[in-house]
Amino acid sequence: MLILSMKLTIGYTMLLPSSYEISFTLGNAIPLYDPLGNIINKKMIYDMIEQLVRLNGEKYNDAEVKGVFIRVYYKSKDSFKPLDFPNISYANLMGIISNVIMNSDIVSGNLPEVKSLLYKKSRIPSYISSIKGNKKGCHPFIVSNLETVVENNVNIPYDAGYLVVKPGDDLRNLPSYSIQTFLSENHINFYPIFEERSEKMFFEFFSNLEECVKNSSLRLRTVYFNNLGRFDGIFLLKYYVNRRDKYKIKPLLRNHKNYELKVYLGDRFLVRFRDSLTLMPSSLEKLGKTLCPESGSKESIPHEKLSSSNLLLNSVDLINYLRYAILILGGVMLKAQEINWSKYCIDIEDVMTLSSLSLKIIRNNFFDDNTFHINIPNRNQDIFIRRSYYGGHVDVYKPYGENLYYYDVNSLYPFIIKSYPIPCAIPVWKKNLKSVGLDSLVGFIDACVVCPTNISRPFFPYKDQSELKFARDLCYCVIPLRGYLFEKKSSPFEGCISNLYKSRLEAQKASDEAMTFIYKILMNSLYGRLGMNPESTVTEIYNQKKYEELMKMDNFQSTDMLSDHCYIE
Repeated sequence: MLILSMKLTIGYTMLLPSSYEISFTLGNAIPLYDPLGNIINKKMIYDMIEQLVRLNGEKYNDAEVKGVFIRVYYKSKDSFKPLDFPNISYANLMGIISNVIMNSDIVSGNLPEVKSLLYKKSRIPSYISSIKGNKKGCHPFIVSNLETVVENNVNIPYDAGYLVVKPGDDLRNLPSYSIQTFLSENHINFYPIFEERSEKMFFEFFSNLEECVKNSSLRLRTVYFNNLGRFDGIFLLKYYVNRRDKYKIKPLLRNHKNYELKVYLGDRFLVRFRDSLTLMPSSLEKLGKTLCPESGSKESIPHEKLSSSNLLLNSVDLINYLRYAILILGGVMLKAQEINWSKYCIDIEDVMTLSSLSLKIIRNNFFDDNTFHINIPNRNQDIFIRRSYYGGHVDVYKPYGENLYYYDVNSLYPFIIKSYPIPCAIPVWKKNLKSVGLDSLVGFIDACVVCPTNISRPFFPYKDQSELKFARDLCYCVIPLRGYLFEKKSSPFEGCISNLYKSRLEAQKASDEAMTFIYKILMNSLYGRLGMNPESTVTEIYNQKKYEELMKMDNFQSTDMLSDHCYIE
């Protein structure tokens, strides 16, 4: 088989503190062949892999690495076939990655020269504004679920269902017909092959859901699945991709996680599917026990014993299990909607993630943009400032001790952004700061730093523009060179953080673990949202010809096959 081009991507499967897994792809794909079709030297490939892992080592510093995955993409003159790495030892690859993960020394690559540039006026906002709440109430929404069985190592859906949830509903007293359910085995008399029954069930489910949305007077527009990002979303994508003559879809994916799938009937918006986990990042069982215990416990079924041959025999239990899952998800999302509306006048149906909810709580309830001007950096400002943005420095010089005390900081990030001044107003570029005193500067600067010869363990691990004054007091020689300077103002987040922290303490006293966690994540998410990288991946659905073109691009990251001739990147 003649190889024309070949690349690989590396990623982590990680378990977050919120107890769910995500996949994270480490940057762009690494080429294994040069443009002339020659295999790249193995050492060069290993060096690229090592640098890539080191540069991304701290992006999820609270996560536990559960596994490492490698994806290979290639174009050949023959049809696509399974292919091993050419002359590359898989064991050596995994050894390098494992060593880097265990090594806490994170290094940076070469940094580009930065200049202050003038930009044309943009429609993108240049600062964070406050929001005037004018909504009179919350929107209804739909919750949905589907279940699968494994046949020949492939997950195939066998039932699905949905429930329309309106603000103020008492889900305990809903009539049974309120939850629409669909089972593949209802078609067993007409479709002897299980895969065909599954397709029929799926078509029936989506057709019914579509009619519900189109004919309802409730302005239904959002459908929540409990695992859209990692599981259910793939089945939805495949369904709509195979019907591109009727539907247009706009998926929003990042690092193999589906955040949203918008569906258009022609050019008219029909519905959007979202993942409840992005707003309520905890297991449905935990959330159900604390937010809506009246819904009861989620029943269990022996998934490992299920097969297409015994689905009909267990159909009553399977439908009951599906109903409970939908009912609990509806109760959780309804309670979350009620809490955020009563406390902050925000409808969770208007936001997609917990971090966007956190920022909206501040803008809607606690923020005055006339008093605080929080600048949104342009591209040049962001590149310069982000050079100083990385994880903290932790050293252990004596790995053994007795009678030790263990200290944990309570809500460190929220406390810092609540209590300390922040840089405000429009930043001003200063290209010559050599004659300016360090104490008068507020902002982000390049500096020449000389470490005293009598310090055996330097204060700076590699670079750090945010702690220069402290280093100066340790007898470092610090000479400012250039940078962006801001105005210094007290934190505008004091009111919001205090409110969320008080709510968290109340939840702790009530032994409400789920809400305790939610309030904690809301506080931490604010910091993450404000520091979010503006660069993001672009998701496209395309054919094989486009796939081959994208493969040649330097910023190619990853792709998944949705059908025989359809891919998503």
